[in-house]
Amino acid sequence: MDLKLGKQLQLLKGHHTKVNDTILELSSENCALVSNDRSILIWDVLSGEQLSKKNSNCVHSAQFTSNGSKIVSHSEYGIAIWDILSDQQIEISQYKDRIKGVQVSPDDSKILSYSSDYIQLWDMSGKKIQVFEGHSNRVNGAFFSPDGSKIVSYSKDCTVRM
Repeated sequence: MDLKLGKQLQLLKGHHTKVNDTILELSSENCALVSNDRSILIWDVLSGEQLSKKNSNCVHSAQFTSNGSKIVSHSEYGIAIWDILSDQQIEISQYKDRIKGVQVSPDDSKILSYSSDYIQLWDMSGKKIQVFEGHSNRVNGAFFSPDGSKIVSYSKDCTVRM
């Protein structure tokens, strides 16, 4: 929707099951739709043209890196890092518990993922950097500080950790 014009700009169709997430690239030129049909469709927002389709088991939600060159997506048990230009994918599937969410650091160098009662930090090559434990119940959310130097998490255990 265009807020100034008050009207719909595009109708993007292409998935065969429900759309789980939609993300806009920071420049707002491209968007990605994530679906239960195990695909991510990347669209040109202005023309309405589908630019590419990525298939993966890791498509519960997604996030563009700040420069728009990669998409990080996740499913219940895996994370995928897509390089949009080279069409290369790295899958991280070293999870014993369901992944609740992922976040990309402000400088695009790291990914944090959270599940159960712990948080994991990864580099963009898929290498695990660190595991943060401490919550006694499910982590409901985690995110980087704006400068990327801290991680804040909140949990069903009624605590916030930094």
